Amino acid sequence: GGSLFLDEVTDLPPELQAGLLGQRVVFLRGRLDDALATSVTGQLVLVGHMAHGQTVDLYVDSPGGSLGAALMVYDVMHTLGGPVSTRCLGLVGGAAVRLLARGAAPSSAK
Repeated sequence: GGSLFLDEVTDLPPELQAGLLGQRVVFLRGRLDDALATSVTGQLVLVGHMAHGQTVDLYVDSPGGSLGAALMVYDVMHTLGGPVSTRCLGLVGGAAVRLLARGAAPSSAK
């Protein structure tokens, strides 16, 4: 299942993480580095495959970090078959601002 991408990303229980992925929700939390970017892009690809063109929600809570890591996530967001809606949770700074700005505006309907 999708849990192989989730272990180091959040402190949420795996069952909750799996449920969120099933609802097309991905969290990017923490300082952006290659490990976080690899985890988030894996989740985005998985959710994008399951979403069949529907909106994927990416929640961003990151002070920034590596520009290369941010560009990896940015590129995957751009290549998914449907829109990626971004939402700010807490603090967004540095390279993470680019990801927040790249996303589609959140919609009230799913």
